[in-house]
Amino acid sequence: MVSITPTYRNPVYHFHGPSTFKSPYSITDAALKNYGVSRELFGSTNIIISQNDIFNVKDYQYAVSKDANGNVNAVGMYFLPVSDNSFVIDLNGNPVAGSQMVDDFIRSKSGLGPTDDIYALISYMHPELNSGSIQALSQTDKNVLGFTHMGAYIGKGITSNSPVAYHDHRFGCAWGGVIGTHYGYPCNIHIVGLKGVNQAVFNRNCQLVDMLVGHGLEFPGNYQDSMFRPVFVNAALMYYRDWLMQEAYLINDPTWYFYCAANKLTVLNIACNLPHNLKSFQEVYGEMEGAALWNQFLNRYTNVTGFSFDYYPGLETDFIPLWKQEGLSAKDITPFTIQQYNEYDQSRREGTPYSGPAPVQPPKAVVCDAQETADLIYEFIQIYADPYDAGPLTTLGVLWGWKGPVLQRTGIPEIEYLLYALSIFQKLAYEYARTGAAATPAPSWDKSLWFWETYNILLTIFGGTANKSANIQGTQEVQSLIDMDMKAIELAKLLISSQPPTAEMLAIYSLLDVTENWNTIMAGGIISNQDAYSEFMESAKIIFDEAEKIVVKNPDKIQYNILPAAFNLISNGLYGKNELVNVETICTAVDISEMQLNK
Repeated sequence: MVSITPTYRNPVYHFHGPSTFKSPYSITDAALKNYGVSRELFGSTNIIISQNDIFNVKDYQYAVSKDANGNVNAVGMYFLPVSDNSFVIDLNGNPVAGSQMVDDFIRSKSGLGPTDDIYALISYMHPELNSGSIQALSQTDKNVLGFTHMGAYIGKGITSNSPVAYHDHRFGCAWGGVIGTHYGYPCNIHIVGLKGVNQAVFNRNCQLVDMLVGHGLEFPGNYQDSMFRPVFVNAALMYYRDWLMQEAYLINDPTWYFYCAANKLTVLNIACNLPHNLKSFQEVYGEMEGAALWNQFLNRYTNVTGFSFDYYPGLETDFIPLWKQEGLSAKDITPFTIQQYNEYDQSRREGTPYSGPAPVQPPKAVVCDAQETADLIYEFIQIYADPYDAGPLTTLGVLWGWKGPVLQRTGIPEIEYLLYALSIFQKLAYEYARTGAAATPAPSWDKSLWFWETYNILLTIFGGTANKSANIQGTQEVQSLIDMDMKAIELAKLLISSQPPTAEMLAIYSLLDVTENWNTIMAGGIISNQDAYSEFMESAKIIFDEAEKIVVKNPDKIQYNILPAAFNLISNGLYGKNELVNVETICTAVDISEMQLNK
């Protein structure tokens, strides 16, 4: 048997053991009833394929234990109580400040002293979304993986967000955190560190950037349809300079406004690369411009806080920034001008000549690459509609259903999406055949009950009526479609023409690899789901990689985005990051009204 590489089966989302909840605190029975979930399944989702086919994914959970080799051996959640307006109960049963338990835990996990600065990311989830069919769940906030806000936590119960006043700068985990609900809004807490940098110093640097970037921040509205622009380090450093200088384009151009996750990723990308002292500013921005920008930072700091920067001693930060650790020079990470950025962006989209400085390509010198639409689809499928768990034909149906949202989001030509999707359809159908077609051997596809059952399922997926049977007329009709020897490009062109192909044509195209290789499939016999899955992932890798290279040419559509779920994805290993940056999910904050101290 071929074992499935961890590259294809995520050790957290696909963990099949029971969830682990080893916190001294637990969710109350009343809160579990409101969320509509059992205690052992909190933070996970049951995916219903049919009445008798249900699987569970741990989509809100994270690794709570690893072995000596770093392999995940326990997945679950570590609950801690918080309160915006009252006290919480500590481990001894005594009332303490509403953020005390979280503050102490962050300090313990980060190696911080009692007065060191805290900076952590917080990702807000929807535990009430915990069961349903893939189609039903995709119509909810599960289409963004169940997380709808990401903020930052700076200690003592204070949060930083975009929109700026979201949750009134508090946790907002209590009832009312999501308007119109009768349950809370828990959040996972992630600590972020930079290799070789003292955590307290890094946290203070993050706080400084967050404070300055958040002052006067504009929110773009619907974050799911908002683009993320400063994706490389040169643009992030450009943004910080121009924000401090209050350049007009950042105030007047909504495409530069920041929704929640874009704000926090940009804060981190700046903080990783720019220690806050005069020398570092001059090193990044040039001697004269850097000195002028440092003075502007000092002015802005006073405007924001009401104090001069030297009022409290020790606020300056100094460390080896990420760009230096990557072996880059100051010239490599030179901040763009907005004119250079626009010219580069136009060149990237349209192929026009560009002679300006080349940006450092992410994830180099940034925390992570921005997410593209192909990433979002891949993540949704991996978590909720993976062919190993959900079945290849379910995955195929999800890909078909994503067509409309993808086209609306990116503005790419429909034919471009279809060329990739149709190729994956064939590979999914072939994987399905490898695990079942030979169960009842047949000398040819037209004599196979498996073939006709699969054909009917595909007809339904593509909007047709499942009424075909293994008879002469049906066989002749299918054979005529096979004889057309349809190519992906031809079928894709038909799909966007005035005479689109029928469901029968789409079903047969998906099965072409099966019909052409029928004898090989029969001779190979039934193979395990693991083997078929690995074969599919290997064969589809090139298609997935190519799909990530699709260029969104319309400047008003979305090429890059970052989801509020991103740091859960990174922490769980489903989305990549810079190897010099550490991201770890350590606990889940729940409002005290939904928490109880275990006896």
